[in-house]
Amino acid sequence: MFKKRKRRQNKSLFIDSLAVLCFKGMGSYYWAVNYPKYGVSRIGALYSSGKIDKEIASKKLDWLLTDGFQKRFSSIKKELLQLTESEQNSLIDSLDSETAHKYRVVRRYMNRLNEHGIAAYDISYCIYNNQMYARSATLLWSNFKHLSLIRKDRNERSQRAAEQAQSLFSNWNEYVTSFIAGGQFLQKSAADAEEFTKIIEPTFTKLLTSKHSPLRNADWNTNLNM
Repeated sequence: MFKKRKRRQNKSLFIDSLAVLCFKGMGSYYWAVNYPKYGVSRIGALYSSGKIDKEIASKKLDWLLTDGFQKRFSSIKKELLQLTESEQNSLIDSLDSETAHKYRVVRRYMNRLNEHGIAAYDISYCIYNNQMYARSATLLWSNFKHLSLIRKDRNERSQRAAEQAQSLFSNWNEYVTSFIAGGQFLQKSAADAEEFTKIIEPTFTKLLTSKHSPLRNADWNTNLNM
């Protein structure tokens, strides 16, 4: 009984640790450390509950685990790999500023990331939003009779996402690098990407090094089959 409970706790910690990468800004490390203990903020969930279209939310979450933003990243990478450096420069110079920024991010990371590119960004946001939407739904009285189904759907999607993370990446360092690249890719300009990196860098450094970090306490090879 104790071992089974411990395995369940380890699984939850791993899944929550994938989600905490989505925190950024002031207090983000504090919330990341405490997220596995307290989960999605009730206040945040209440704020979101009136804005969530359940059908759209479900499709969006599933899209993150199938195509996601990684599909566009991969498409650009394939295009760039067929060109010489000089041809790449000419192509990028011919694009509008936002698209050119995305091409530059892909070029910067395409030899640093594995073949799954920025999939970590998709996976983490899938889990975090999945948890947020489920929490929001459970706070609505109209959903009282459906709580078990809501939680079942949340757990199954989080399970799929976590399994995907383990199958596509080898460790936390590799995963976090993919997530950061994804965040930069989704910005509109180099200046925005620089600001994004500046904001998350202190938190991510602590997440990878502090003994209190959920990432340091969650084994990447956690058994999810239970």
